[in-house]
Amino acid sequence: MPSLATLPFLPRGRALRRYRARLREQIASEPAMRLLSRLLSLPLGLAPLPDPTAMLALRHPLGLYGPLAGGRSLAFMQAVARWVASSEDAPIVYLPLPEVDNSDLPPHAIVMETFHGIGMPNTYADGGMPGVLLIDDWELLTAPRRAIWQQFLTTTAPRWSALRTIVALPLHSAWPAFDTLRIAEPTIDQAEAILQHLLPHDSATPILTVLTELPGLGPIPSLADLVFLSLTYPLSGLPNSRAQLYAWAFAIVQPLVEELQALPTNLL
Repeated sequence: MPSLATLPFLPRGRALRRYRARLREQIASEPAMRLLSRLLSLPLGLAPLPDPTAMLALRHPLGLYGPLAGGRSLAFMQAVARWVASSEDAPIVYLPLPEVDNSDLPPHAIVMETFHGIGMPNTYADGGMPGVLLIDDWELLTAPRRAIWQQFLTTTAPRWSALRTIVALPLHSAWPAFDTLRIAEPTIDQAEAILQHLLPHDSATPILTVLTELPGLGPIPSLADLVFLSLTYPLSGLPNSRAQLYAWAFAIVQPLVEELQALPTNLL
């Protein structure tokens, strides 16, 4: 019979419920979700993400390759939100490396601290318990720390018996022992579908036609372009250039980012 000391680590126990509540608060406080909640339901076509069951069924670690602001972090946020809304016991843990990394500690110690911080025993950090580790923003680390984390993950994650690992990586990377999932730039039809999803009360076709002719934009807008337009269009209409679009979006988002940064801790 388990002792009182082990109760927080029971899969359906207090620790897991508390962790879900923390994640729910974090997602609700994210600027992107506060401003454009339909991002959480935007189809990205990146199976097995965001399905927790499909991610847990992965046979090998997975590299999610994509351009800057191409949807990697959004895919991870969708996966976390899907897990929060599910009854799945195996936890999904989001690890934004620039926020949690410590040059005085090896990666395994940081992973262990992360699981311990949400009430999970060390067997999770050793890969022996089912769960999913989502590792983001690896490319924002210093070169020495990037090398250390890559060495740790490429040699350790393939040996974890139950913990599944997905790492967001830039397009030019290539990690051995990791399966590959690449985010492609949207086609014009996909761009229209994205815009229609994010602006359901407007007609996407004429908006997209004007958008593709703006100075600074290519023939097919990026995901970031479409998200920023969906954010600013209801308030300001169409911009005169890509630079103006990003300036408008920055003016809307920055106060919320500063508010979030002022919070005492990051709940994820």
